[in-house]
Amino acid sequence: MEPRGSGFPALLLAAMLFFGMLVGSTAWVSLNTGVDDDSEGDEGNDGEGESELVPVPEITECASDEIEVDGECIRIIAPSNLTFNSDTHLLIIGYFHWLEWTASGDAPDYLGIECIDTGAEIEFRENNSLRVRADFPEMADCVITIANVGGSTYASLFIEFVDRPPDELAYLPDAHVLVRNGFFQTTEPFWGGGEPTSWTVTPNLPEGLELRDNGVIVGAAAGLLPATEFIVRASNSGGMDETSITLTVLDTPPNSVRYADEEVILTIDEQMDSMQPSASGGAAVEWSVNPPLEAGLQFDNATGVISGTPQQLSTRTAHFIWANNTGGSDVTVVYITVNDHNVASVDYGLQQLDLVWNYDTLDLTPSTTGGAPILWSIDPPLPQGLLFEGSDGRIHGSADTLHPWTNHTIWANNTGGSFQTWMEVHIADMTPGNISWLDGTTHVLAANKSFSISPINEGPYVDEWAVDPPLPDGLYFDTNNGVISGSPVGRDGKKISRHAWTVHTVYANNSGGSFSENLTFSIHDIAADHTELAARPVGVIDYGGAWPSLILPISEWAFSVGVDWDGRPIMSAAHAERGRVVGYGHETMVARTGGDNRSNLSLNALDWVCDGLGKTVGLESSFNGWKDTLLNEGYAVIIDAQPSDLINIDCFVTEFWNGYTDAENLQITNWLSAGGGLILGGHAWYWSYSNSDVAHNYPGNKIVRTTGLYVSSSSGSSTFTVGASAWGDLYRLHGSLPRVRDHVLGGQQMTQTDANIAAKTVNLCVSNLPLDFTDSWGALRDMSNQTGWIQISSSNPFTLNADEIDDLLLNIQEQLMQRLPADELAPHPSSSIFPGSVNATAPRLHRTVTIDGNFSGLPSDFGYANARSHGRMSTGLYVSPGEVVNVTVPASLLGQNAYVLVGAHSDSLWGKTTLSRHPQIVRWWGIDATTIQVGNSFGGPIYICIPAGATLGEFDVSIDGAVEMPRYVHGTTLLSDWQIALRGAPAPIAELASDWFILTVPSSDIRNLNDPDVAMDFWDDALQMEHNLSGYTPWPRVERAVFDVQISAGWMHSGYPFMAHLASSPGVVNGTYMRQNGDWGMFHELGHNHQWMPSTLPGTTETTCNLHSVKLMTDLVGVDLGQGHGALSTQSRISRAEAYFNGGSQISQWSVWTALETYLQVQEEFGWEPLTTALTVYYNMSNPPSGSDAEFNEWVRQISFATGYNLSEFHKAWGFPVTEATENSLDHLPVWTTDPLRGWVYEYDPVIRNATEVNISTDSATLDWTIYDNGTNTTWNVCWGTSDGGSNSASWDSCSSIGSNLSAGASVHSLAGLASSTIYHWRIYVDNGNGRTWMDATRSFTTA
Repeated sequence: MEPRGSGFPALLLAAMLFFGMLVGSTAWVSLNTGVDDDSEGDEGNDGEGESELVPVPEITECASDEIEVDGECIRIIAPSNLTFNSDTHLLIIGYFHWLEWTASGDAPDYLGIECIDTGAEIEFRENNSLRVRADFPEMADCVITIANVGGSTYASLFIEFVDRPPDELAYLPDAHVLVRNGFFQTTEPFWGGGEPTSWTVTPNLPEGLELRDNGVIVGAAAGLLPATEFIVRASNSGGMDETSITLTVLDTPPNSVRYADEEVILTIDEQMDSMQPSASGGAAVEWSVNPPLEAGLQFDNATGVISGTPQQLSTRTAHFIWANNTGGSDVTVVYITVNDHNVASVDYGLQQLDLVWNYDTLDLTPSTTGGAPILWSIDPPLPQGLLFEGSDGRIHGSADTLHPWTNHTIWANNTGGSFQTWMEVHIADMTPGNISWLDGTTHVLAANKSFSISPINEGPYVDEWAVDPPLPDGLYFDTNNGVISGSPVGRDGKKISRHAWTVHTVYANNSGGSFSENLTFSIHDIAADHTELAARPVGVIDYGGAWPSLILPISEWAFSVGVDWDGRPIMSAAHAERGRVVGYGHETMVARTGGDNRSNLSLNALDWVCDGLGKTVGLESSFNGWKDTLLNEGYAVIIDAQPSDLINIDCFVTEFWNGYTDAENLQITNWLSAGGGLILGGHAWYWSYSNSDVAHNYPGNKIVRTTGLYVSSSSGSSTFTVGASAWGDLYRLHGSLPRVRDHVLGGQQMTQTDANIAAKTVNLCVSNLPLDFTDSWGALRDMSNQTGWIQISSSNPFTLNADEIDDLLLNIQEQLMQRLPADELAPHPSSSIFPGSVNATAPRLHRTVTIDGNFSGLPSDFGYANARSHGRMSTGLYVSPGEVVNVTVPASLLGQNAYVLVGAHSDSLWGKTTLSRHPQIVRWWGIDATTIQVGNSFGGPIYICIPAGATLGEFDVSIDGAVEMPRYVHGTTLLSDWQIALRGAPAPIAELASDWFILTVPSSDIRNLNDPDVAMDFWDDALQMEHNLSGYTPWPRVERAVFDVQISAGWMHSGYPFMAHLASSPGVVNGTYMRQNGDWGMFHELGHNHQWMPSTLPGTTETTCNLHSVKLMTDLVGVDLGQGHGALSTQSRISRAEAYFNGGSQISQWSVWTALETYLQVQEEFGWEPLTTALTVYYNMSNPPSGSDAEFNEWVRQISFATGYNLSEFHKAWGFPVTEATENSLDHLPVWTTDPLRGWVYEYDPVIRNATEVNISTDSATLDWTIYDNGTNTTWNVCWGTSDGGSNSASWDSCSSIGSNLSAGASVHSLAGLASSTIYHWRIYVDNGNGRTWMDATRSFTTA
């Protein structure tokens, strides 16, 4: 409808007022040119577009219901027939809807809307439409009125606003298998559209389950249910949507099925006791067995009961028995053996056979009762000539050989068991013979120690015994029984030669004849040996710069010659069968000349091994320089001697570290055993840096089984003592070990002093000798087995160095745990306390994992970071204590210096005083085959360890027999997998890993951790911030932190891995806590890992790492310095700085917090970036500074360049030894004249540059200079005159003040009243608390 005129009669106004009174709160719309049809409402309208009543001329010619158009009065037609397309509208909330209306008559001048109690937005819009909208479901009941001066009309409008119907309803997953009576809950279903207000399900859910008002199905199903599809409908006022979900309810499977006896041994034809199975879980509905039971036995498939009487013999047979129901099955094994009746008796008619050699014969067949034997056996075997039949036990044959009385056990066996009897057999000669000695015919005796040996006569009776020649002094021969006893006399000046091994014939006589045997004796007098080795005075001997290895005397007749301050043998000697050998811990000790005590010792050693003058000595080429000395001593000498020369020499001087072949080593040992004299010198510690297995591969140790002298890779002191008396048995393994065993096992007790010496001697061998040195380790293992495990924990600590014996036992057990093969390791009882035990029922897995074999490590100048340590590549698997795990690697990994590491807590605690755990609880396994067995008595995570710098690429490793450990990899592990399963994995140690950090923590600290991402996001931020601050980016290594019950140093310490105490673990895995509180210590130790040695100034080891703590506490955690650490409160900083400067700012006292203040003052002025920039420069220095002064000066240069300011004066104030060269290199930079020390704790002297004169006239001049450093608390003066007054103001014609505390920069001063054509001199001086400072030199000028 369009208006037919533009007039606005007064009647229209009256009509509008009338309608307004009718409708009350009706919305009014005036049709005028000010209305903006595009506006969305009247809110915010400042009056623009409001109706304005404009006076119009009164038309008297037309009636009130007419209008004048072109001079004619035309009647206004009232609107009528107002209609909408429907009286009722169903609309969706949240959207604008347009309703069109139509009406007859002329266009309305008034539009009105009246609604009853509605929040809907309804308004007229252009083109005869209404725009409506509601945000909530409701009913809108409205009356719409339109009017003009001709009249009005109205219509009712009913609108129902409804919600959006739900859509895309779905459960994820949409199929579930439930366990009867087990709690079940779906996740909340997904839907689109409007939120459902009602939920229904068809058919009804099983008993015990319910559909909640959020669509979740929850409960515990009471009954079984096959796979059933349920239709779930979600609806609201706007409509509904439906989806399906399939539920299956199974029974709880049986578990823990077992029989009381799993090993059943039955006897044929004897009824067995019925066996009733037991089980947990769901009830079994069916039982089965495979293979079937033996004949005569019954299996009840309904109950699983086994009963009956076996009717046939059967070897041990495994029967697998299953208990089944709808939920699954469980299986157990019963082993059944059906045996015969046992043999009851065996009778030969006699039990002693005393036979005469080459005379008697016999044939004996036994009788038996009970079950029939099917197999006979005898042990030990009968003497030669006598036969034993295994089929029937018959003994027959003849006495063909002499044989002592021996007891032979005879067994008659069948499947029912064994019956045993015995038979004694003796075959004797008629004349004396078959006489022997228990330890053989060669006897090496210790001087002055009691000895006894008796003959073993297995022949006829001996009437008389005799010996010729007589035995050595001190030994006695009993002619009645042939016993030799006594205490052999030592040399004691008699000088019994080592070649005088004496042979003595022993005779056994009777009336039938005589028997003879040769016995050889040698007597070793170690006390006399030591006296001879100290014949020329020696005493305390110092070899200066030599760094010797320990020479351990490990054979029966080896002993210490020179022992250092810590009781360690640096020089040892030994009797090697008929020869003698001396070993020095360093080759430079062997052939000393010059007449001092070192040359005395060299000659003493040679005299002892050669045992007499006039011998021929062979010198290996390294010792040719000793030739003249030996010639003067009466020796014949062959230089450049080799093992091939041994046939011509008596004594050989060579090196332990040599290049001899196996054949040459055999030449040496044969020659030595036959009576040669050998001197060896050399160290193994340096060799061990680039070689492995010192015990078997070091040249000098290839002959250790003969020499008895073991060259250790451990070092000792180059100063040691060779006393006039022997060091004694306590300093040699074979003397100290028996004493220790007696002491430990309750025998003869030693004094504490002796016990300490003996234990230390044995301990050195324990730490160095591998297990295949069975002569030593056999006794050590036996002793350890008898003493039992040493258990250590926080509640049962162990004190080191309190008792050397206890320390020794602890070390023996550690060495066994570190050296035994995996299948011989037992679980250590302390492992259940830490790291923790693994449930015996936890699944042992077979898993293949992919390992990243690329590991660059860090450059070695990151000196506190274990920069070149092997990278630990996690497998996510754990070895249970004492169990064997098989690890298979590709062949390409062999020879790559890779390892398998079992255990994470790799700190060695031997340096501690009190132990809360064993000192070493990880085990490194070298990869020397594609499949290896690994283990650890304490258990631990399994890592594949890659050497720094390796680029091995990715490879697969198969692991069999390990258990799963809780492991979360940020960005890889699904949070749902973590929450449902992974955090409950059975291992007691867990790992949280991210791109930049790996935390190894007790599993108990993460069992309830729902979202590890919170913590790992924080640590990634922290590590990136530390990396960026260091300037070494990208950082090439993922850092690790391991939390341990005890660590080797401090509360935490840096390295790879970074180590910390367990107490820190709960906070570290709590990301929210870390965001709010941080951890200064963690940041501090990670800061250590970022310290580059050339840029770590003297005294700042514990300083520059704190820059990282400051950075993270302030920028990441968001706390101020005082909150970050109490030492950085404002007052602490002030007091510390004032104390330092009051003490004269001595650089020797500049460390830790004081030094940190220096860095912080720079950082607070210039920000972090200059520090990073300065640090970055050092990474590419080809020749970094060396020495304290050079290091201090280089830092001043680099931080000045980075800030753009000359900070030399600032650092000089702090006590830095800044050189003139450094100052000159920085003089192009402006001085930092606002540093916080100025005017507070340090007085700076001014620095003046570029002094000159300008504007010189006949009577005036302008003095011009630059204030480079304005100093502090300064008063400035200028002096001038016709003569140079030097540095004495009183000597100048004139001096004038030019101000106080002048600013840096250009400065001038004008002089007036000067005489023309006159030479003037001038100079500036400045006074402050330091005294008076004069400008460097006097300036001069001449007036015009």
